[in-house]
Amino acid sequence: MKKIILLLFVLASHQFASAHKFYMSITEMQYNEESGYLEIIIKLFTDDIEKALEQNADSSIFLGTPKESPLTDDLLQDYLKKHFLIKNEQKVTINFLGKEVDKNYTWVYLEVPNFNPEIKYEIKNSLLIDLFDTQANRINYYYKEETHSLNLHKDQLSGHF
Repeated sequence: MKKIILLLFVLASHQFASAHKFYMSITEMQYNEESGYLEIIIKLFTDDIEKALEQNADSSIFLGTPKESPLTDDLLQDYLKKHFLIKNEQKVTINFLGKEVDKNYTWVYLEVPNFNPEIKYEIKNSLLIDLFDTQANRINYYYKEETHSLNLHKDQLSGHF
């Protein structure tokens, strides 16, 4: 009986140790008719985006802590410019408004001025895909009463909305 319990404990421990983390970001985009801006919120796991930003930093950035590097916002903006793009016939301007960070999640706030919701756009979201093979980036675009969703990943980095 002790051997069976020990075997079950070892198997359970192995199962727990080999569990895979879930890698995902969620992007919410909504057209604001009053301002004419596309408002964007990207929700990321804090430890994942911190790891991505630290690849281009000389030291730890301590995202969301009192010791956060003063370079963090610049690193984040540079990372976003490489991995989060919207274009129609040419790349559109995406303004970085800021971020909010807690222990588990980081929210990034962006906007696209002079957005025309009546034309088709292409969006590329390769955030964190360079780090995590199973990264999935969900995009939800809300316009009027409709929601258009995209699920992007390493084999499909872009889509249209």
